[in-house]
Amino acid sequence: MIKHHPIHEQDLIDLGFEKVLVSQHESGYPEDFYYYLYVVSRHTSLITNADDEAKLSTWKAYIFDDEYMYFDEIEPLTNFLTSFSYAKFPNKNGDSVAR
Repeated sequence: MIKHHPIHEQDLIDLGFEKVLVSQHESGYPEDFYYYLYVVSRHTSLITNADDEAKLSTWKAYIFDDEYMYFDEIEPLTNFLTSFSYAKFPNKNGDSVAR
């Protein structure tokens, strides 16, 4: 059986996730926090849990707007992102083009 490893913050950075800082003023929470965002395509994004939650358990990358579908291991997350690099999207002419 293949052993999978949890996602570390450096993994998110290495994969190209963007750090999003949220001040306590913006959020209304007692402290500032941050999370990571990765835009896969115009209609697909990944968003992580906040840093304070990740410190209590592990980093998780969720399919945006789907709280039930997430990655908590680096290998499957990397495979998912790699597979999207091969996806083709139609252009204005209807031809398929690489991302």
